[in-house]
Amino acid sequence: MTENLIQRFFDDAVAQGLAPGFQFVVFDKDSLIASGASGLIDAISGTPCRKDHILWLASCSKISISIMVLHILEKGLSPNGMTLADLDNHEKLVQVLPEFKHGSTSLVSKIIVGFEKELGPDGKKVPILRDYEGKVTLRMLLTHTSGLAYFWHPFIGEMYEPTDGTPPLKPLPFATGRIEDFECPVVQEPGTGYIYGPSTDWLGQFIVRCTGINLRQAFKKYIFDHLEIPSSELDVYIPPEHAARKAVMHAQSPTGSGFISIPLDIYTSEGDPPEGYAYFASGPLFGTIEAYTKVLQAALRHDPRILEETTWKLAVKDALAVQGIKLEPQKRISHIKSLTHDFGQAFKSTIPGEGTGINLLQCEVAIAPTVSGRPPGSYGWCGVPNLWYAIDEVTGKGYMLGTQLLPFAEPRLMDLKDEFEKLVWSIIKTPEHEDLDRELEHLNRSSVRSKTLLEH
Repeated sequence: MTENLIQRFFDDAVAQGLAPGFQFVVFDKDSLIASGASGLIDAISGTPCRKDHILWLASCSKISISIMVLHILEKGLSPNGMTLADLDNHEKLVQVLPEFKHGSTSLVSKIIVGFEKELGPDGKKVPILRDYEGKVTLRMLLTHTSGLAYFWHPFIGEMYEPTDGTPPLKPLPFATGRIEDFECPVVQEPGTGYIYGPSTDWLGQFIVRCTGINLRQAFKKYIFDHLEIPSSELDVYIPPEHAARKAVMHAQSPTGSGFISIPLDIYTSEGDPPEGYAYFASGPLFGTIEAYTKVLQAALRHDPRILEETTWKLAVKDALAVQGIKLEPQKRISHIKSLTHDFGQAFKSTIPGEGTGINLLQCEVAIAPTVSGRPPGSYGWCGVPNLWYAIDEVTGKGYMLGTQLLPFAEPRLMDLKDEFEKLVWSIIKTPEHEDLDRELEHLNRSSVRSKTLLEH
């Protein structure tokens, strides 16, 4: 009955033209409560979407990168013996990632404060750079407080897609795979605030340099083999024999009616990437929603094959409080409109500006209940082709939904995600959730009263 209800929910979304198709899963610690697919995987050919179609999981992959970093620290696998006690040890970090050492030649050791008025001899903008004072740590990379920023920040957006029509300073790194393209200056002093950025690319380098194996091998060794996930269902590389199962990336038709297919190439390699190249650690994985659910279930049940219980507990809680950082309300202004819309928080809190943190798994963690009914302590994240997941240790449940549609944060899909969460958490109510419902009702009444007072 639950699966039929959720199937109808996504069938209706497809019928309304919100996306060509969806995969979805609702899960508990060890099983699937509901799993299905709806609509089309290729809007041009009319191919129906199946559960075994392979999606680009994009930034939904980030939690897996964090898990491997924490595993390395827990087991002492780094060449310099870094442990969980070294999350705030800058000196230990730069022994593995010397790019972040003060005075290095890497762009990540600089802060950008603007651009020169005159163009450079190559006709490109010239960034104004200076040394920063703070010292980047592994905790900062895991919590996106290092100062590194994606192209929602105007300076970084200007580097990739200049508003004056001049040539870009850098190509987007997911397309090239060149490690030098991972290098961008920070936009604020390290450790002073949260800003979502490409620190995960450097966490990928941390994994590779600590273990001596490439990222594809690391995924298999530290996660996939333990969870019995075959490479045909989840991997950083899609071999030719599975290429026909890969989902088509879509965008809204310019006419606003229907969808078109668009090219989007992510650098990958079957074996070791060539010297100077690396997998795109910020979003490396391709797979089915069902397969990736096994990773999310491992996090939900604190799987001891992956991390010890004390490490899991450290990983899932809000980590910004330890740094004395408050997650300010986010308003990300897109500077590459083909990839993403403007958006704020990935998940709306009942207490905007107060009710959300970031954990070491690179997820937004609810400090207050979400508007969709998830309780404090639950957490989740998203991926640029409009994918989302959430994990709730209060109920022992979670979900993941995904499509392959750009740009990210399409407003109707953001609303759909919220409505889906409300549906899921209405289905899986527990005594704890009844208490949460009462708290949400009280908050809503308080909000109405406050609005009435302000109006008068």
